[in-house]
Amino acid sequence: MKNLLDLGNLASMISSDDIAKLGSKIGLSSDQTQSALTSSIPTLLGALSKKTENPEAAQNITQTIEKEYDGNLLSNVGDFFSKGDTSQGSNMLQNLLGSEKDTVAETVSKKSGIDLGSASKLLAMVAPLVMNFLGKKNKETPGNIGITDILGSFAGGNQSQNIVGKLLDKDNDGSVIDDVMDKGKGMLGKLF
Repeated sequence: MKNLLDLGNLASMISSDDIAKLGSKIGLSSDQTQSALTSSIPTLLGALSKKTENPEAAQNITQTIEKEYDGNLLSNVGDFFSKGDTSQGSNMLQNLLGSEKDTVAETVSKKSGIDLGSASKLLAMVAPLVMNFLGKKNKETPGNIGITDILGSFAGGNQSQNIVGKLLDKDNDGSVIDDVMDKGKGMLGKLF
């Protein structure tokens, strides 16, 4: 399946001023924030994609996006980052990812070189942006393609097939989150 998530499109919605605003709210330099964004967006998408392997979790993610995230936030990224509110994103991450929330934060921390607290704050700020991007993509995608298909396209195919997970798990650690994050980081690194 074609990759329905154009990460370049998402990256273009985040200006250097937006990165500076986000960095100031979580105590990071613009360079650190840019590096962390390059890690956090694909890591979060990978974690959501992995969660959609479970039909109940897939339904929860789909319903959350369809009800709460329409893409409107994408027109005011800088204003959203200026507010520095992490409560919505933190609650959303807990509801959708559960215990994987900490694993995602640890992965971002490790890959970007920032401390775990900053990684958690950054994810809480970026999560609503990613969810709005998914909501926008869902509205723009024709036919019967849904959120799970969109997320699956990012990970490289139909997530219901275990073979995809095995192929994506390049380091054979039982988790595709870090491997999918590396794939997305490569794509985003060229844009930021």
